[in-house]
Amino acid sequence: MFDTDSADTYYRASWARARALAVNGATKLLTFLRENGIASVRVEEAAGLSRQNMTKLKWGRTDPRLSTMRRVLGGIRQVTHRPVRMEEIFDLEPRSGT
Repeated sequence: MFDTDSADTYYRASWARARALAVNGATKLLTFLRENGIASVRVEEAAGLSRQNMTKLKWGRTDPRLSTMRRVLGGIRQVTHRPVRMEEIFDLEPRSGT
C-alpha cells in the first residue's frame, strides 16, 4: 500500500530544494522562462526537445551543443513572437577556471 503521508513529505522537501536552487543557481534560461511566464513545455514542443533534455538545460546539468541552443532559441522566438537574443537565455561567457 502506498503511504500518502510519506509521499507528501517527500514532494514538499523536493520542491523546497528546487526553489532554493532556483534562487541560488538559476540559469539564464530558467530565469527567462519564469520572468516571461513561459511554460517550458511550450518551448519543448516548438523546439522539438524532450522534457528530460529541457530540464537538464534549465537547471544547468548539461552544457548544450550549439545546435541545441539554436533549437531552444528558435522555440522561444516562436512562443514569444519577438526577436530574443541568444545572450538572453544562455551564458555565453567562458567559465572561470576551466
